[in-house]
Amino acid sequence: MNRDLCESLERFKRLSSSAVTLDDIEHALALFYPAFSRYQEEALGASKSTCYKGCFSCCYHWVEDVYSFEGLLIASKLLTEFPDKVEAIYRRCCDHEVILQEVWQGVVRTGRASDEAEETAVLLGFHKEYLPCPLLTPERTCLVYEWRPITCRSYLSRSASSYTSHATACEATLVPPPDLFESSFDLLHEQYDTEGITGLRALLARLLSPTRSPGISGLSLR
Repeated sequence: MNRDLCESLERFKRLSSSAVTLDDIEHALALFYPAFSRYQEEALGASKSTCYKGCFSCCYHWVEDVYSFEGLLIASKLLTEFPDKVEAIYRRCCDHEVILQEVWQGVVRTGRASDEAEETAVLLGFHKEYLPCPLLTPERTCLVYEWRPITCRSYLSRSASSYTSHATACEATLVPPPDLFESSFDLLHEQYDTEGITGLRALLARLLSPTRSPGISGLSLR
């Protein structure tokens, strides 16, 4: 691992064992994200990513495996920097949750061989609905690109130059963070996860709900 990534790991270890603020999380992620990007470049070597601004292939997937602290930070950024867009984003997140449930019910009726096969079928089924992420702008950019989740960052395209529509899948390579980060991320996630929710749309549907207290001051999904 590069030096910045090692420093980032130590910071997350400290955060996962103590009470933290939203600012603490933001500063830790601000250190981690660029270091993680350099780690991915080193891992890919000569096989470089072809991702570019305006490519939106990944933005039609149901984004799963998002950490609670990432959802909290994204929601906070939306509330403070894009307050005029929050209601529309919230409504789309709720609508997409309903559609995911409908896809899931259809998969259950077919009777899959295992939970893993069932989950894969649900995610593929949702993708076929061609519903853009509520954070995708009309210009085909991510509204919170700087703070997009780790799971979004972990898939790197190797065929984006030939991508022409949301119906055509990119050839993606998975380059996740080093395994050493997993325990620290999980511990920090568990501090703020109260419902077992890890889907980005599902998290935002709760964090941006009009019934919540504004500002996300309590760092809780309750």
